Amino acid sequence: MIAHRTVFRRFLAELVLVVGMLAGCAGADGGDSFSQIQADENVQDIPERQDVPRIVVTYQTYQGSVLTDLDEVADAINEITVPEIGVEVSFRLVDAASPHMATYEGETGVAYLDFVAEDPTSTLTFYHNGRYMDLVSMMVEGSWTMAEGAGGYEYTLTPDSDSDTGAVVAVASDEQTCTYTPEDGEAVSMTNVRASGPAETMTMTGTTPIPGQETQADIKGSLYDDGTVKVVASAFGSEIELDAGTWSMGDDGYTVTFQFDNAGELVSSLGGSGAALQYVAASEMLGDIDAELVIAIAE
Repeated sequence: MIAHRTVFRRFLAELVLVVGMLAGCAGADGGDSFSQIQADENVQDIPERQDVPRIVVTYQTYQGSVLTDLDEVADAINEITVPEIGVEVSFRLVDAASPHMATYEGETGVAYLDFVAEDPTSTLTFYHNGRYMDLVSMMVEGSWTMAEGAGGYEYTLTPDSDSDTGAVVAVASDEQTCTYTPEDGEAVSMTNVRASGPAETMTMTGTTPIPGQETQADIKGSLYDDGTVKVVASAFGSEIELDAGTWSMGDDGYTVTFQFDNAGELVSSLGGSGAALQYVAASEMLGDIDAELVIAIAE
């Protein structure tokens, strides 16, 4: 259950970034919404403002477990997005253990649980649309269902092909570990990828000229969930580290402040292309850098 303001600010920031990127897709006349989600009879219709286009965000829960202050989050988002880019955000709750999961069918899968075994090539990924990718013994794709189990959740994996092997996965209530048991096979202990080190939550991308060359170097910044950031440049198959430091989200929920070892303190801004950072620094390899880095949610 979401209970801490820091989680709200992170969630708010990610949604603002997404809304900024999608704003251009919404009708300028405020007519069609970017995404129309069909609700069942248990979900109340969300009133729609007539003067701005709307983006509908489906929010996955398990038996209604993530509900606290969700309306407050939506209000905080709209305080930013309606005046800044003319887009309203609404939520629809979808329970992963109920028939509402049909809402996601046909959508491109977004990974929300990712486990790895002691052998780093053995991985298991669950996608929000009820699909999974199993690389524990071989590559197996299929569909999953979930039920509440003892001390956590029990996922049943059904492969697309009859020649592949299904499995049952017991996931701990904190989702940090799981036990993968294939049909007629031995159990395998696995760990959530996020628990094995800092995870990339947002990225920053841009380019900068290469001195003496008629080409550009790609710049990428990685913002991790432990509050650290790293910036690298790549060209001609080589990569160099430009900077490192820390980052923090502002109280407004979308301004990011960076403390870089090389560039010093820099602050992001929200413009027509969404959130971005004007990265200004000196580099021995690339000279003086003055590049706009567009901020996005890590894939």
